Amino acid sequence: MDEKLRENNYVTNDEIVKISQELDEYIVIFQKKYQNKKVV
Repeated sequence: MDEKLRENNYVTNDEIVKISQELDEYIVIFQKKYQNKKVV
């Protein structure tokens, strides 16, 4: 049971890292669009 739980934790951690990276990219894109609107 413990080993399976640990494996699952690693999997979710990987998914969380991927999701956080995607969110970071989206935030950067959003900030650029927002800055462009402010400039205009």
